[in-house]
Amino acid sequence: FPVTISTLVVQFPPPLIRYEVGDFAKLHSSCPCGHDGTTLSHIYGRKKYFLKTSDGELISFPIFSKPFLDVTSFTEFFVYQPDVSTIVVELGGRDFIAEDELVRIKNFIGNLSQHKFNILVYSKAHIDWSKNPKRLPFISYVT
Repeated sequence: FPVTISTLVVQFPPPLIRYEVGDFAKLHSSCPCGHDGTTLSHIYGRKKYFLKTSDGELISFPIFSKPFLDVTSFTEFFVYQPDVSTIVVELGGRDFIAEDELVRIKNFIGNLSQHKFNILVYSKAHIDWSKNPKRLPFISYVT
């Protein structure tokens, strides 16, 4: 039998959104739109894509292979933050890095990290992925 839409109240389930451990967001007890329930806003992404400064500031660090390959050559790379003042760059498939290349690499990483870190660059024949079996291009050990 026909139902007039104006008399029908339909409650849809909330959208299925997948969040994971490590996502950064702001939690609110209610929404400015009027929804009376817990909501998230300012979803920044995974913590694995952030650097942490010595004063606790989080800096987005979008490191991707294509732009990095425009700066230097490698067969694989791994960038990590071992402490709040340092970024380490390992370039696989390399025997050495020329001084002019080192300057370009440090400038590229420095621009991504707002020039707030000491940058160490190492050439490696092969990167040891044993501590990073998913081969993530970047890990911060301090966020």
